[in-house]
Amino acid sequence: MTKIAVLVALLSLSIPSVSTADELVPIGTIVNNAASLSLHLVTFQGTVKGFESSLAFPTRGCLSFYRSKVVVEDQTGSIDAMMCGDPVDRAGNIVEGDHVLISAVIDVLSRESVRPPIQATVKRIERIPFQQ
Repeated sequence: MTKIAVLVALLSLSIPSVSTADELVPIGTIVNNAASLSLHLVTFQGTVKGFESSLAFPTRGCLSFYRSKVVVEDQTGSIDAMMCGDPVDRAGNIVEGDHVLISAVIDVLSRESVRPPIQATVKRIERIPFQQ
């Protein structure tokens, strides 16, 4: 029993400290710490500044051939948020200028041809009232 308790204590010390999906992370913090947040689920908010749709190749988590990119910006920076299909929530289509809350997995892309090299793969998106 003592060996198990020691093992559990050691394992809990070895888990790196990263923000949880429930904690809001500024976009600038995500971009500046992308390597440590890579493949982690984070939550951020910002204003939709642009859209782009593509009929590109399937990617991890999106087997559909139709994807959308939403550029989201806050006071600290901007990030490309990629999702399957159109950006919608329960109220309908999300449009430029909407303030959104996004939970996404952060991806640091290794291909030099991809710019920007940091993307967020959206797991949930919803409109929220604008907050300063």
